[in-house]
Amino acid sequence: MKIRSIKYTVLAALAVGTLAVSCKESDKPEQPLSGNLVTIDTQVYTKRNVTLELGEGATMTIFVKTGGSAEAADFMPPVKAERGASGWTTSPEIRLEEGQTICMYAVSPYNSAYTNPSAVPFNTKDQVDLLYSGDFVPASYQTNRAMFQMKHALALASFNIIYSGDGDAGSLTSISVSGDNVPTEGTLNVETGKIKGTATGQVSVSVNKAVTKNGWSDNLPGQWVIPFDNTSQAATLTATINGKTYVATIPSLEMRAGFQYIFHLLLTPNGLVFDPSATQEISLNVLTDEMKPLEGYGAITFGFSGTKDFQFPFFNGTQVFGNIKSGDMQTNYSVNGSMPVPGSGTRDVIVETWNSTGFEINSLEGIETIDVSKY
Repeated sequence: MKIRSIKYTVLAALAVGTLAVSCKESDKPEQPLSGNLVTIDTQVYTKRNVTLELGEGATMTIFVKTGGSAEAADFMPPVKAERGASGWTTSPEIRLEEGQTICMYAVSPYNSAYTNPSAVPFNTKDQVDLLYSGDFVPASYQTNRAMFQMKHALALASFNIIYSGDGDAGSLTSISVSGDNVPTEGTLNVETGKIKGTATGQVSVSVNKAVTKNGWSDNLPGQWVIPFDNTSQAATLTATINGKTYVATIPSLEMRAGFQYIFHLLLTPNGLVFDPSATQEISLNVLTDEMKPLEGYGAITFGFSGTKDFQFPFFNGTQVFGNIKSGDMQTNYSVNGSMPVPGSGTRDVIVETWNSTGFEINSLEGIETIDVSKY
């Protein structure tokens, strides 16, 4: 996979040229009735699955301040900017008299509830690519054309699945990311880009993609998420494939705003599991979403007659992952993990892994047979 070094940004140009305007906070002036008009133009540089263009119909909320801080006094109430066929217009118009200066912040898309740039409320149920300006953009009577450099406030979690089994796997019809550490509502500081989570939950996104043995090369299914830290508390992916629900633990990572995370998964008749070694963090444009070849697969079948939980073998190797299955019970492999085994008598427990170079069994209690012919 090749990655190109083009930064993941959106450029919203209020003009061309350098703005030599001081944004030291001043007394709030009276709203002018005339003066030079501040106008807007936009240009966007991003890849598919994210905002490609702030084109016709796009909207922004512009916060117009008297000083260079989101906490500064309002020069005027928040303004709606809308892109039409001939360019951007603002309502009301932003006009400056000689000697007046302003500092502006922006967030897209427009929402009448956005009144405070330090705490813009939003939720991921809408699955909107939220953009923010960051540092203030100054304007004056003389220099009334400026440039916003818009950034992505959220993270994009994308998923690529390879099917390893006989027959057809069916179609992926929905995905959701959830966990106590995964916010679904929050407030955005338009100046700093920092997000404060205010609620957690589960957001489901509809999908319609056939799962194949080769995965997908583009248009990966995914969803916008508030960046979260998955290093100390696990988050989960819930996927519905061919009418069956699969739950898999998302690999440990700390998400960052403005990045796309491409997660790679393996689907077998025994379950769905992430390949943590293949997770990609992309803040740049990429040429392909195709998955890399997988190596190090092995499966061991245990004949288990114990009454206690089945204790997982300890596998040697780097970033070992896999599935454990017995009957209708299935879970992902974890070091020192265990799983209840349903039924009585001797039951088959299938342990399949990737990246393992050997294994150890800490206890033979309840183990009747071990078949390593496929390991």
